[in-house]
Amino acid sequence: MTDFTAQLPLHAYQALAYISALGLTLLLFFAFLLSSKKITSKDLEGRLFMYASAKNLQISFGTSENWRYLREMTFKIQGKRCLKCGKEHASMHVDHIYPKSTYPHLEYMIDNLQVLCPECNKKKSFTKIEDHRKPEHLMSLLREIDSNKLLQKKYVYDKGELLRLTKNRFKKDLDDKMGIFPMANVFKF
Repeated sequence: MTDFTAQLPLHAYQALAYISALGLTLLLFFAFLLSSKKITSKDLEGRLFMYASAKNLQISFGTSENWRYLREMTFKIQGKRCLKCGKEHASMHVDHIYPKSTYPHLEYMIDNLQVLCPECNKKKSFTKIEDHRKPEHLMSLLREIDSNKLLQKKYVYDKGELLRLTKNRFKKDLDDKMGIFPMANVFKF
């Protein structure tokens, strides 16, 4: 029978040497490679614009003036009633469907906004995605986008996605009212 206790220090030494070499490699990788690739906010913004232009999407960073314009347009299109509970309030909120904390590039996009009362807006956390727009609100938004060149140029993220969402909402609304099976093959969107 072989005595492995005599070889233990050799295996322990080899394992220690291997771990040390791996640690040194990782240290060098993080110290030299990553330190040279620090990304500033300007770089990130530039990469975001490059991605958006490659995907034919729009990204707009704005000011308080831009926000006032978008807020008024949202009220014009969706009205001043809460889309979730239907209540009217003296100070209605314009909510981001995709929260700006997680999706900052959608902050100034009109296709990411909805009207909520303060209570419903507070119940929705800053990480939840909740869209309470009805099909008629989406159609009004599409009509406004088609007639407003400024919205088209600067404040719409993805019109194709908005069209798809509108069609799906109308189809779902129709299915809910008529029953799914009788009308399933009549309307194809």
